Order: sequence, then C-alpha cells, then structure tokens
Amino acid sequence: AHIRGSPFTDIYFLPTNPSPQETGFINYCSTVICTEKTPHALFIKLRDKYGNLCPISQNFDASDDFSVDLVEMSSGKPIHSAFYWDIQPNLSRIALVLKLDKEGLYSAVVSYRGSSLKNGEFSIIVLNSTESALVQKHSSKKSQT
Repeated sequence: AHIRGSPFTDIYFLPTNPSPQETGFINYCSTVICTEKTPHALFIKLRDKYGNLCPISQNFDASDDFSVDLVEMSSGKPIHSAFYWDIQPNLSRIALVLKLDKEGLYSAVVSYRGSSLKNGEFSIIVLNSTESALVQKHSSKKSQT
C-alpha cells in the first residue's frame, strides 16, 4: 500500500497476535441448524486487535488456543467429543466442525485463550435426517419462488 505524499512506496503491516474481540465466525448466525451424525463446518477468521487478518501456519493446533463449551440444553450436560478442528492455512481460516450424534438443542461458547470470541456464543439445533430432509425440501421451494 502506498500513502500519498509519503516517500515510502511499499508499506507492509504485520498483524499482531489474534484478539478474541476481533476474531470471529464468518457468516455468523445466532442459531446453527445441522443434521445428527453429519459434520457441519463453521469457519473462523483470526484477526488482531486492529482487525488485520492473522496468517495461520500449517502446524497450528487450534486445540491449544481455542476451547468449545458445548452443552445439551435439556439435560445441562457438557458434550466433549462432538467437534474437531480443521486448519485451512491457504484460506487463512480455521473450521470448527460439529458432529453431534443426538438430535436436540445445544448451546455453544467458543473461546480463544479463555476469552469468548466476538460472536462465539450461539445455539445449535440438531435435526434427525427425516426432519432435515423436510426442512431442505421446504426451503428449496421457498427459494424457487
């Protein structure tokens, strides 16, 4: 980038460490709807305190810095093994892949180094395959009209 009137022709900004107040989900929605036993990816872009995109190295381990508190709403039980991380350094993003085995309503809070992401709290509705097919059918009819 060149700043007009500046004697410097190229200025490169190096991002600082990721900030949970700026880091968040792409295409955020407060309610996520997915199908039981089917992976559902939610994408995170790491940003520093100035909003600059942070690069992700190939050997980045999201489980070292990120945590997910996932709770089944009906029982209040924490769910520990219903997600995994997929690092996509070439796209500068991290995928939180949810795979819940039981239909129901869940709440999730995603944190970076102990602080909740700027849009890290959301609800999850898990449908069985029949309900999911019905929703897909009705939503595709609506989009065609």
